[in-house]
Amino acid sequence: MELDIRTNNVKGKLDWSTALNFSINRNEVTNLNSETDIFLGGGTLLRVGEPVGTFYGYQFDGIFQSDEEASSSPVLKGQEATSSNPASRARAGDRKYRDLNGDGVIDEKDRTILGSAQPDFTWAFTNNFSFFNFDLSVFFQGSQGNRMANLNLFDLQNFNGQNNVLANAALDRWTPSNSSNKYPRALASGSLDNGVFSSNIVEDASYLRLKNVSLGYRVPASLTQKARVKSLRIYASATNLWTRTNYSGYDPEANTFGQNTAVIGVDRGGYPQAKTYLVGLNIGF
Repeated sequence: MELDIRTNNVKGKLDWSTALNFSINRNEVTNLNSETDIFLGGGTLLRVGEPVGTFYGYQFDGIFQSDEEASSSPVLKGQEATSSNPASRARAGDRKYRDLNGDGVIDEKDRTILGSAQPDFTWAFTNNFSFFNFDLSVFFQGSQGNRMANLNLFDLQNFNGQNNVLANAALDRWTPSNSSNKYPRALASGSLDNGVFSSNIVEDASYLRLKNVSLGYRVPASLTQKARVKSLRIYASATNLWTRTNYSGYDPEANTFGQNTAVIGVDRGGYPQAKTYLVGLNIGF
């Protein structure tokens, strides 16, 4: 469903018009050529009854604050204490996950739907002004309710000393004297659960963006005639000037697999949209 409203608010020496666009899109998988879910890249799946762009994984439940808590709690399969590989056991500072089926082990049976890349709604809002020979256009756009799989966090929250990490995550990581419940301990061999797809990396990617601002001046005809041109407009514009979002990645509009209509809302090193400034002339002969 799409709603488009256009209004002329002021008419005279000052002209002011507005255009508002509001869109809602819903989709649902109704049939698969498979008796089971189809797992795709970026932690997404196709499941009958769910929309395309559904994320599926474990529920992140904070950080183990002590070895005793880790040894008495359900842990990821492979992180149980074993005599042959004691280093694989979950300890204080490691991530913990919810045992959704209550069987005492965190395995594939505990995965659940973590949201969808499909927004609740999208919108755009444009205001156009003109005053004598000056014109101004201001264009906002936004998306609400969509989730993004920030796969960059696999590296940016892996404190093994071999790659760049988020500054706030590294400085606020779990240590015996800093009981962080968000960021795990530093470990030379890397996080025990690195690569595990969970709600820890599925973020709210709703955003409000000032997409474009353009200011122009139309040179009076009395001057353009002397230069033997029909019209002359001088303008300056800026694109992606300002963005407000809770998404921790570079760009809430990122879509690494943009050519794949089934894997959407995944950010794996996607290059952000540039902030650009332009100055130009429009000449009519």
